Amino acid sequence: MTREEFEEYVHYFNMQNYDKLTEYFADDLEVQFNDNYDITGQYELTLHGIEGFLGFYKEMHKTILELMEVGFCLFDGTNLVAELYTEFQAKEDTTLVVDQLKKGDVVITTNWVCYDFNEEGKFKKIRIAHWRCHKPETARLVNKQ
Repeated sequence: MTREEFEEYVHYFNMQNYDKLTEYFADDLEVQFNDNYDITGQYELTLHGIEGFLGFYKEMHKTILELMEVGFCLFDGTNLVAELYTEFQAKEDTTLVVDQLKKGDVVITTNWVCYDFNEEGKFKKIRIAHWRCHKPETARLVNKQ
């Protein structure tokens, strides 16, 4: 996978084009989220399969606008590691992980995401690690919407 191909994948994610997005996924996709949002240590989320991915993101994107931008991106033929700057904006009063958001609230994070590929070059496993939160007033992606 080239950087351009990965940026195309991120573009489909940002546009919520789930049909194109899921072309990148293996049927047995597993998505593991970091658990450092919950200091109790009881929050753990793993999505299984394309349907698990779609169920989670379609539901979240009903109330949250999520836009990503690619920072660095390293690919060795089997794995890809990327820095993803992500802005979330509440379309209505809602919850994002454990945060209660009011309509218009913005949450900005930088995450490191590891992608493992299967033999056909599709994403088999995605691991999302939170690195940093940014000040909401620095948003530059959601403000263009």
